[in-house]
Amino acid sequence: MNTTFIRQTGLLNWARRTFVRQFHKRVLGRDQVITLPSGRRMTLPLGSSFASEIYVTGCNVDWGSEALFFAMLAGKGAFLDVGANIGYFALYMAPRAAQTFAFEPDPRSIARLESNLAGHDDIELVPMAVGREAGTAEFSLAGAPELSSLIAPSDSSDVETLSVPVVTIDGFVAERGLQVEAIKTDIEGFDLDALMAATKTLKNQRSLVLTEAPMSDELTALAESVDYAIWCYAFDRKAGALRFVEGKDLASGESTKMLFLVPQERAAELRSKA
Repeated sequence: MNTTFIRQTGLLNWARRTFVRQFHKRVLGRDQVITLPSGRRMTLPLGSSFASEIYVTGCNVDWGSEALFFAMLAGKGAFLDVGANIGYFALYMAPRAAQTFAFEPDPRSIARLESNLAGHDDIELVPMAVGREAGTAEFSLAGAPELSSLIAPSDSSDVETLSVPVVTIDGFVAERGLQVEAIKTDIEGFDLDALMAATKTLKNQRSLVLTEAPMSDELTALAESVDYAIWCYAFDRKAGALRFVEGKDLASGESTKMLFLVPQERAAELRSKA
């Protein structure tokens, strides 16, 4: 049992929502349908652990990052959801995006994603991976689709794989002639690769970024090269405290989920949240 997860969700909320989720799974045997905070409805497949996390946290999977990200959007450009899975971020952000592109290469997730995006003409499913170089690459099929990812050339682990097409953010943006307001990446360890091939977009369009990439010297250097600041929600497991802080001020013992990369000219918007 993940006691940290329970503390963050709140014991009563966790117990009540877990009971409802299990009731749907074991008694009713049918998927749940919820309304996201931004107003779009989505189906939470019974077989998806990520769907369970969405429900149990009350659509607060990333400690408030999704709500703040949505609040910062103005609907002036496209939103790129890199690693769309079942469509949580794509559907959440779509009401404040001119157009949304949901990138997902895992065929198991694609089936669920297609169902969730049906009827949402402002969201386009892109059945491709996003990486540092365009072409094709091997993609691992983890037991849980939300844990699947591209495979590094040096990875010799014995997992089921398939070849998938890969695009870069800069290449896709140029090909489609897009004005991009925001980008989210959650691609299991390959987020930095995707962002390294997005520097033209970041420099020229000053897009907001929300990424699962961890703090690192490489990410800091990338942010500095495009004149961006890094902010995040940080959780102190020992104290059970959550705070909003600039990436360079993360303390030892604090963990993060998602990082905000924002143009320096918009950093004051986040500084006011600290």
